Amino acid sequence: MFDACCHPTRPSGLGRRAFVSARVALLNALFAAGSAAAAERLDATTTITGELTGILLVSVPLAFVVSIILLALYLRAVKRSMLRRTTPRANVGNPIPPASDPPSRDLRLVTLNGREALDDTAIRLTRRAAGGVRRTAAITIAGGLAFAMVMTLSYLIANGIPVLPFRFLYLAVSYAWPIVLTVGLVACISWRGWLAVLACYAAVFAAVVIPSLNEKFTPLAACLAWIIQNGPATILVLVFLARPVRAVGPMVMAFMFAAISGVSVAVHAVGATEERIAWVANAGGTLGLDGRQTFIAVMLIGFVLLGIAGWFILRLIGRMYQNRRISDQTLMIDSLWLMFAINHGIDMVFAGPVWFLAPLGAFAAYKFVTWGLFTLVRPDDDRVPVDLLLLRVFSLGKRSERLFNGFAKSWQHAGTIRMIAGPDLATTTIEPHEFLGFLTGQIDRSFIDSPKTLDRRLAETEPHRDRDGRYRVGDFFCHDDTWKAVLHRLADESQAVLMDLRGFTQRHKGCAFEIHELLNVVPLGRIVLVVDATTDHPFLRETLLQSWKTLATGSPNRHEFEPRVRLFPLATRGPTPGLIRAIAAAADGPPADLTRP
Repeated sequence: MFDACCHPTRPSGLGRRAFVSARVALLNALFAAGSAAAAERLDATTTITGELTGILLVSVPLAFVVSIILLALYLRAVKRSMLRRTTPRANVGNPIPPASDPPSRDLRLVTLNGREALDDTAIRLTRRAAGGVRRTAAITIAGGLAFAMVMTLSYLIANGIPVLPFRFLYLAVSYAWPIVLTVGLVACISWRGWLAVLACYAAVFAAVVIPSLNEKFTPLAACLAWIIQNGPATILVLVFLARPVRAVGPMVMAFMFAAISGVSVAVHAVGATEERIAWVANAGGTLGLDGRQTFIAVMLIGFVLLGIAGWFILRLIGRMYQNRRISDQTLMIDSLWLMFAINHGIDMVFAGPVWFLAPLGAFAAYKFVTWGLFTLVRPDDDRVPVDLLLLRVFSLGKRSERLFNGFAKSWQHAGTIRMIAGPDLATTTIEPHEFLGFLTGQIDRSFIDSPKTLDRRLAETEPHRDRDGRYRVGDFFCHDDTWKAVLHRLADESQAVLMDLRGFTQRHKGCAFEIHELLNVVPLGRIVLVVDATTDHPFLRETLLQSWKTLATGSPNRHEFEPRVRLFPLATRGPTPGLIRAIAAAADGPPADLTRP
């Protein structure tokens, strides 16, 4: 069988063995049947569907694994740079000396219940935060419906199926499934909320399926059709947008998809004709490679060539992010819809190769609608955004991440979030250009080592909305001898401070310093301290009272008429709307209704 496929002029010795081995390996890898005759029976439909499926099945898990590895390396690099000390001249600020005598009035600790009365400004802030989430969700749903409509019409037309009302609705609801997945990317909801969203979708799906049932189209058949249509893409999306890798998953996925596509293109280009197979086998034999090594070399060349294109895609994403043409949330949601478009394209190819473009047209419709609505339905920009400083106990780990994800999705519609970068949130808030800087070995440029770099970083985090109406999170990477001065500058320039003191104990000397610095710089009414059962409350009280006794002469709190520190007890189930209310009240001054603990 193999002799019939060989080139008339056969090489001898090592070259011949390499030629035969490479040809067999290429044919087995490409055509499964192991012969050129099998290759001739492959039409465009089989090629597109098989290759795209294979590329996705390889690139998505590989992107997940690579993301985990890269984020681990990134976290190690961040920790190493954080422990590094700069030169003595790299001072970025001066600490405030304590006063010789304590303030005349005693400090009180009061507990917020999340239901305090708010003034007009604080009410507008809470409405802006909640309204921004609803606005983003509504626009995304509108874009998703446009995607579903285009996909439904394309499917019916491509297959010559009459457009009937319930048939159209069934397909549209099925194609609109990614709307449900975007809910978790737009808003932070509990598992009960997820169940409610799924129940609503299931009710709508049942409402359009039941009238269409007959002897052939049974409930089981309807569910199986839905699973075949949406199941694979859902699994793939949940892999590369999993919470541990979500910050970089779409970018790594874009690179891996391009690189793995390069492998497929290279192998197909070589295996297209027997002459090419012979030429590659001869070249491999000349270099001393056997058949397997030649095949691997072909794959590596394809990986590198299109991998370079994938790198340029990453650079383009980074530039678009820096120019505020996309946001981190937009990048994640768009990657979700694009994955479903590619998955549906694999199905549409069976109606003809050109129909592979229909899902890409549906994705373009989604982008056109969302871009247009985000442009037309702009939030009120005449109100000054609030710069929120977020401080926390770094050892909280995942608990800190859950709190951040809980309130940030809402608060970013009301103002910016600034924080000193730490190992707990370093891999959650990493920005595209920071990730690219790490990949190119320039992570140290993100660290603040002088007043000039601090000014530059502050300018980068100025409160400007992205196209989707959200403000950004600003990480300030500090060395071991610069974080205190950076803290002082951030505290002085922030309109509100949220400090997560869950798990605060005597071991956290850095947090004790932060508390002392806040009392010296920030008006008490603008500070909210988050606590729970894991907080060492006696030690926290002792730290606050001791810091109060040594309050600096120039502190804005020294002549406070009724000095009070506000504590917000956080329930174990996570962030609540009450926390957003507390931050909004702090940004505009002290709440009106306070109760003693």
